[in-house]
Amino acid sequence: MSRPVLIGIDGGGSGTRAVVGHGPAEVLGAGEAGASCVRDVGEEAAGEQVLAAVEAARRDAGMGEVEAEGIFLGLGGVATDDDRAAAQRLVERVPHGAGASLGVDSDLCIAHAGALARVRSPRRGVVLIAGLFVVGDQEAGRKMQVYTAWDEAVDAADEVNARIRAELRSRRLGAAPSSG
Repeated sequence: MSRPVLIGIDGGGSGTRAVVGHGPAEVLGAGEAGASCVRDVGEEAAGEQVLAAVEAARRDAGMGEVEAEGIFLGLGGVATDDDRAAAQRLVERVPHGAGASLGVDSDLCIAHAGALARVRSPRRGVVLIAGLFVVGDQEAGRKMQVYTAWDEAVDAADEVNARIRAELRSRRLGAAPSSG
């Protein structure tokens, strides 16, 4: 029996990247294409770029036309139900098998998950995305606040950094961390 083919796609205003593989530990190919933020380029053009990135990843992997069993698209600009529906229509255009798992979310969520995942390291971290700033609570698995002004984002990152340092310092000293 062949192993399932999975596709991960990161799309937004600066470009679209796709990977094809059998899971996070076995990426077989990667591809890139142009911008796919529906708000910026429209749904039709965004769909073309998503398909182009997936095709480039398949070529890089040496794969022909295969039906994926799982596809996930993290797309910039997904903030409303209408945005999510547009992203869902984009992912449905990628060839996939009957019963395939198709998922969509904001690129903020996949950046958070990817940057702070504990796949290879038990360490905690902070993700700050230029252009739209997100401060998240990785351990609780939730977004704490979204900032769109540089000064507020820097202040928030400084605050989170101070809390992490205080927690690490208190662990070294064997005391409970202060709440902030």
